[in-house]
Amino acid sequence: KFQEGMVMKSLLCDVKVLQITARVLTPELIRPFGNTFTNFETENVRLERWPSRGWRPIEDGISGGVTQGDFFLEWKDGMHFASNTGVADGDYCFAFSSKSIAIHASLNSQSFPPPPPPPPHHPNDNNTSIFSFREINYHACGSQCFICHDSPVLFLIANTPPSRTSIDDILPFDFTAVVAPPNVGVNINSFVWHSPPIALPPNFSCSRFPRNSSGRAAMRTKQAKVHSKIYYDPLKEHNTLLN
Repeated sequence: KFQEGMVMKSLLCDVKVLQITARVLTPELIRPFGNTFTNFETENVRLERWPSRGWRPIEDGISGGVTQGDFFLEWKDGMHFASNTGVADGDYCFAFSSKSIAIHASLNSQSFPPPPPPPPHHPNDNNTSIFSFREINYHACGSQCFICHDSPVLFLIANTPPSRTSIDDILPFDFTAVVAPPNVGVNINSFVWHSPPIALPPNFSCSRFPRNSSGRAAMRTKQAKVHSKIYYDPLKEHNTLLN
């Protein structure tokens, strides 16, 4: 415990925080990353055919089809939990209400759920914020659809600039934060970096939306059934939390 406390103090000073202004999702804003929709049942997942490693063409590569399910989001003890019933092992904890809770979770990365953070919290903690570094990924298998009917939800989203050598050469400052209003879905293209949806925390202030006092949200989601994900961890790779 003493050793972890010393590491926490060091990391609280050393870890950088990149502040990203949240913007309201619009069709124009999301166009480089996907599209908006309102009817979940008729919105299509855009499947990507498996790549060929030789000169012979692939005859299938997409017949695995689509899986769909419910995405339940909840803030608890300063940590954001999500459960996706559409995929196996679909339980996550990937956003945090303060820098110290995020770092505490990173030091206990093998535990799920993470242990509650020890009090007291760091005096610079801001419990109206969202700090994220986990579960940021892109799908090589197809697009992914999300819609929430009762609450606004937030996504981190990015395209790797074409000037970079590889799509995997993503950096923290490439990301945009978008808040999807209730009943406005987003279909995120394949190969677009994104976080899972994040329910707005109970104390999150946004003049465009009513406060989500419960810190919960229930969504619908669908994606390729045979899915592939490529991950990015800004804390591990660039010593940075996205806020």
